Amino acid sequence: MSKNQQYIHVNPKEDGKYTIEWEPKDHECRVIPMPDKTTQLLVDIQTASPADFSYVFISPERLSHTKDRIQKGTWNTKCETVNNMMKNFSNLCRNAQIAKSSIHDLRRSAITNWAQRLPIQIVQQFAGHSDITTTRQYYLTVRPENIASASKIINQMLQEVKSGLTQKWRRVAAIFIFDKNFKNLDLLRKIKPFW
Repeated sequence: MSKNQQYIHVNPKEDGKYTIEWEPKDHECRVIPMPDKTTQLLVDIQTASPADFSYVFISPERLSHTKDRIQKGTWNTKCETVNNMMKNFSNLCRNAQIAKSSIHDLRRSAITNWAQRLPIQIVQQFAGHSDITTTRQYYLTVRPENIASASKIINQMLQEVKSGLTQKWRRVAAIFIFDKNFKNLDLLRKIKPFW
């Protein structure tokens, strides 16, 4: 990773000197953009790590311990690779006076924030959801500010449309917009030409 590469590539890993065999849960490779500060932090960590070491949250010593247990057949695949990561995270939350949280809450927050600003199919890809229904069900919520924003956009659209219509067509548009059940079709038919 370099400063110029502001993306995280989520790819399967083969077992190697500095890697443990791993595959994303959805079996799909994906690319996730990173903010400048995150990129710089990861570049700094990578610079301080041994050459070809590809982990951020696992020390070389912990990786060696894990690989030894895998080789001996004593590794429990349900164990966390880093058994103290949650403890460190809990300490950080407590010191910051944040309610009890999990590392997965960070993922949920990021995806929820993406869903407020990015197209749903992009959020789905970044999250690694194989089914867009998962993204919609868990991460798309309508907030009061969304409704206010939608109202502004609709008003803007109507103003743009209205400015380009003749007086006659403005009346037609108004009837269509405000008469959802088409109760005034007879009124529309009186406006010539219509269709």
